[in-house]
Amino acid sequence: MGIPVSVVKCGNYNDSKVSESVAKCLERIGGMDRFVKPGMRVALKVNLLCAARPSKAITTHPSIVATVARMVKKVGAEAVIVDSPGGGTRYTASTLRDIYQTTGMIDVAERTGARLNYDTSFEIVSFPKGKLLKRLEIIKPILDADAVVNLPKFKTHEFTYLTAAVKNLFGVVPGRTKTGYHAKLRNVQNFSEMLIDISSHVNPCLTVVDAVLGMDGDGPASGRPRELGLILASENALVIDILLAEAVGVDPKMIP
Repeated sequence: MGIPVSVVKCGNYNDSKVSESVAKCLERIGGMDRFVKPGMRVALKVNLLCAARPSKAITTHPSIVATVARMVKKVGAEAVIVDSPGGGTRYTASTLRDIYQTTGMIDVAERTGARLNYDTSFEIVSFPKGKLLKRLEIIKPILDADAVVNLPKFKTHEFTYLTAAVKNLFGVVPGRTKTGYHAKLRNVQNFSEMLIDISSHVNPCLTVVDAVLGMDGDGPASGRPRELGLILASENALVIDILLAEAVGVDPKMIP
């Protein structure tokens, strides 16, 4: 039996529409309480690549984050909004504050009671099962979490061809350390093996993809917003990416 992926139509970011669509999406795979238990600290791993307004389709939309945060809290768990930005951006509390403000995350925290992460420490962890990486640098709020819920934005990507569930977890690598990985792993096959290692280590309990408004072209930041009108959810990040590739007419085997 295959790993289930739930796909639900969602035509806009109206709060009530998003809440209804996400609830329906998760009901089909067992509901939030299948993945999150009372008392847990749950890291909501959003995509906050840079300080971009939600309409740019670069970052996870705040309505998606707010809906998932409420669902986590309804179970009786703590929701913590977490990411380390990309593009060579400094990973500091002041940088995070600016990004949270522009992307709408401060408003999400105020409306839902979710906590915004400002801890910029990280640890080096052993990962002997890694195919390419045997040690990983991971930001502390991910390591401190009892569970990780992965909340990516669906975009095409100028290097890895697609960025969604698996690629979003690159954001657990601290700040400019990501630039070092780009410099060392210039071959897309090797870079993608690194992404798989990180995804396997983080092992999110649930992925909910914001594909209501995606990005087409030179993602992750320079493409064009594209209406797709979908929300997807699964416990398996890789399976979601395979389905998303097929949905936009790309052979998944062409994406390393």
